[in-house]
Amino acid sequence: MTSKKNQDGTEVFQYREILVTIDVPAGVAERLGKVGSALARVSDPAHIDAFWIPPELMHLTLLHLGRVREDLVDLIQERIQDTLATFAPFTCRMGSLELHGDPEAEDPEEAPDALWATIEDPEGALAALHDGIAAALEDIGVQHHAAAPFRPHIAGALFAKFRNTRELGSVMLERSGENLGEFPVRELVVLENRAADGHRDQPSRPVKRLELRGD
Repeated sequence: MTSKKNQDGTEVFQYREILVTIDVPAGVAERLGKVGSALARVSDPAHIDAFWIPPELMHLTLLHLGRVREDLVDLIQERIQDTLATFAPFTCRMGSLELHGDPEAEDPEEAPDALWATIEDPEGALAALHDGIAAALEDIGVQHHAAAPFRPHIAGALFAKFRNTRELGSVMLERSGENLGEFPVRELVVLENRAADGHRDQPSRPVKRLELRGD
């Protein structure tokens, strides 16, 4: 059941927070997880308050749709699948490690809020996939949340507080050239984010897997 009615007969819809994501193979996620573990070992809690993302929760977010009406979820999946009929599978290569923010910033608002592994997209396949799905969903009135231009990445940590230290900088420098590998993109995963609803044991849940079917 996707909606209820108020006493005056108006509908009250149920909402779900939906993301369109790409799975990260275990080997790639584990390599990124090891980088996070090395940084965690030299992180002083007085300087850094971090959530080090477990490898099993890592993914590449293609679009964050935010909270959408539950009765639209099936239609969203259909439009995405129709769009994927024109996209052939391709391979992504992991890029460099980056801190999202200025590690030397005195202002906490400018300090890093995440540790990323960037994704190399020289042929523009990921960007085209992102733009194609965004356009298809806009046609049905579904907007995605984008605070900045699309830049594909996989998060390894989220920071509530960050202050750089010599030890952390040394590990970042040591790991900066590490080859994190590559992975095929054959399907997308429509993911429901349930963390805000208190599901700490399973903060996200796959809703549907959709294959790239182009030639």
